[in-house]
Amino acid sequence: MNPFFTYFDILTNAFEAFTSGIEILSKYNLAYAESYFNALKDNQKQAAEYKNFEVLNNLRFLLPSEELYEEWLKNTDTKLNDLLKSEEFSSLLSKYVKSYLELHRLLKVQGYPIQHFEDIYEYITNNWNSYYTSRKDKVVSEFRIAYKKDNVRLMHFIGDDKSTVNEGKNPLLIVYAPINQFHIMDINPVRSVVKSLLSKGIDVYLLDWGYPTSKYNELSLYDYITYVKDAAQFIQKQSSVSTSVNVLGDKTSKVTNQMNLEIADTKNNLFDKTRSENSSSDRIDQNSKYSEKKISILGYCWGGIIVLCYASLHNNSIRNLTLLAVPVDSSKDQTILSTWAKNLDTDKIIDEFGHLNGQVLDIGFIMRNPMRYTADKYLTMVKKYNDTEFMDIFRSVEGWLYNTPNIPGKLFKDIVNGCYKNNSLVKNNIGLNHEVINLRKIDVPIQTIVAKNDDLVSPESTMEIENYVSSNTKKMIKFKGGHVGLCISGSAHGQLWPEVADWILMN
Repeated sequence: MNPFFTYFDILTNAFEAFTSGIEILSKYNLAYAESYFNALKDNQKQAAEYKNFEVLNNLRFLLPSEELYEEWLKNTDTKLNDLLKSEEFSSLLSKYVKSYLELHRLLKVQGYPIQHFEDIYEYITNNWNSYYTSRKDKVVSEFRIAYKKDNVRLMHFIGDDKSTVNEGKNPLLIVYAPINQFHIMDINPVRSVVKSLLSKGIDVYLLDWGYPTSKYNELSLYDYITYVKDAAQFIQKQSSVSTSVNVLGDKTSKVTNQMNLEIADTKNNLFDKTRSENSSSDRIDQNSKYSEKKISILGYCWGGIIVLCYASLHNNSIRNLTLLAVPVDSSKDQTILSTWAKNLDTDKIIDEFGHLNGQVLDIGFIMRNPMRYTADKYLTMVKKYNDTEFMDIFRSVEGWLYNTPNIPGKLFKDIVNGCYKNNSLVKNNIGLNHEVINLRKIDVPIQTIVAKNDDLVSPESTMEIENYVSSNTKKMIKFKGGHVGLCISGSAHGQLWPEVADWILMN
């Protein structure tokens, strides 16, 4: 290609990206301005002061009352919700992304060290993530690594009393979303979902997806389902061994259980070596000596999508399912991020970068309302600075919030193109390695939890699951709160999680 035309294309795309970015920024500014003056009109007292105020009172007007500020912020939520889901904005955002992607491609073609800088950035973030993980591992609930494969860890949590009384009894596998990290399920000792479940006598396991590097860009939805399958089989075997020991009532059961864990680790190494020799689509052998020990599974958000796919293929290995704010029917999901996912060219993004960068996701979350999700929460922090419990949770959540891992490209394509754009999950036409996901094959007891104020997954999308599974036992819990509040709010730990745990044990 003629270098002149290449440079011309670079300048053209740079200009288009710049102008599109300015136009996006101007729409936000206009929305904030209109929301402010609407709030002012709604506040009769403030409006009266505005009409008659003198120069000496300007400062008081420019620093509005707390009531006016809250009204303004509430108005911006409504205004931006309508604006950001509009076809006009989606088209503008798509134009910006397209220009940026083409600019990125052209710069690499011309030999600019774009990839070199991205590799350095990945190296730095990987080291930071390793440090963050090692630091968090010391403060979350005590656990053992049951096994590790690739970038994935199966964590087995231990109760505060360090007893093994729960081991092998009522095993539960938590499958967290491959977005952010699992720490929100165990954010601190006071607001820990893991501790709540352990205290009820549930034997808690959790899949930690880790931080996928570019090495794992080709991991697909099927690969993630296979990780769940491997974890479920391991838990079945381990739980069966532990249960047998408990039945014997041996006084040395604690020592025996520790030996069983070490044996299980050895078995896992052998299992990893032999798994590749077997067909990856093999079902769990229901006639095996471990088949009687079914397990409970809990899926959160995108983790729930993975769980539903697994349950469709391996229904007979599951005792019951709990779905927490899971996007099921995309036609019912009217959130901002869902709208963008349906409109952006996912294939071009992944083809250019190989994965979806975690920081891009962070920016997307903030863009729903930049004022609310940046400055406002820090204003709240200042007001509650002397509230020790609040500050502990605030610091923990902030550390978790901006520690978003990359999403492997194939997985991102499978979920966005399949579940969001084509609504394939409820249409029962997701094809994975010669098998088709059919939700009608799921007939185990199912518990569905939605957050009424969830702005990441529409409650209506999650609630549709009851219309697509064959389960006779179904329970729906509608919690007053948001997506993250399901895990960290006081009311969730006082009311929701004890109820969830009781259902898991009874079903």
